[in-house]
Amino acid sequence: MVNETKNSSKTIYTTHEVSRLLHVNPRSVINWIEQSLLPSYRTPGGHRRIR
Repeated sequence: MVNETKNSSKTIYTTHEVSRLLHVNPRSVINWIEQSLLPSYRTPGGHRRIR
């Protein structure tokens, strides 16, 4: 019998989701992204996403 582990945690977050998880202001998350302290990418619509 093979045990499979399901990763139920979300892997892609918005800046607001990260700010809620870390209990910080969303602007802090954006600042971290702009300072290259937090890796992210932009969607075609210009929104930031964090892995």
